[in-house]
Amino acid sequence: EFWERLREWDIIILMETWLEERGWERIRGRLPIGFRWEAQHAKKKSKKGRAMGGMVMGIRVGIEIAVLRREKGEGVMERVVKMGVRDGGW
Repeated sequence: EFWERLREWDIIILMETWLEERGWERIRGRLPIGFRWEAQHAKKKSKKGRAMGGMVMGIRVGIEIAVLRREKGEGVMERVVKMGVRDGGW
């Protein structure tokens, strides 16, 4: 049900994913189709323990990204999108 509910949104941001670079390819296949997915990988603070942080952002295909901006730092992902009237909505 979680994955089905994600499809209702136009822009999805998952935070504190603990997603390391090596796990990105595995999880990428499970994400809903119809979105452009990007990830900021979690990083380990020391050799032991779990990686911290990490974010995944999905923008529905068809929504124009006006300005593609790279991450400004750890924990920040920014995209500027152009949204308009769709199917009689606002």
